[in-house]
Amino acid sequence: MGDEAAYTIKIWLTSILMGPVLILAYLFLSDEPMDSVALIGLFIVFGWIFSIPAFLLLLVSNIFIFKKIQKESQIKILNQVLVIIFCVATFMIILSTRSLESLIESLIIQIPYILSLSFSVWFYRIKDLPAT
Repeated sequence: MGDEAAYTIKIWLTSILMGPVLILAYLFLSDEPMDSVALIGLFIVFGWIFSIPAFLLLLVSNIFIFKKIQKESQIKILNQVLVIIFCVATFMIILSTRSLESLIESLIIQIPYILSLSFSVWFYRIKDLPAT
């Protein structure tokens, strides 16, 4: 497996696991009623299924990016932009978001995933590249 695949998989898997945890933390702090075990399981399963297209797009993008760019910081900046675009687009498709108002209303679900994706982009090192 190449560096681009390993890096992309780490980002993807971390967001699938970390996103639901952040959502549950928010619900817990806001005193929303919940069944946390069932809810986290649903978020992980549906997050995994619905994020496959975004994962594949990021993987294909990284294959091209890794061939063209040799600086880790530049790769990470591009990945940061891509994960936000792919995450928002995924939620827009899943939730059939057609207006800015409905997009803003869905941010409560999107933000934890965007935060976990962003964390992953910057946390994981890309092997065989100098950290710049």
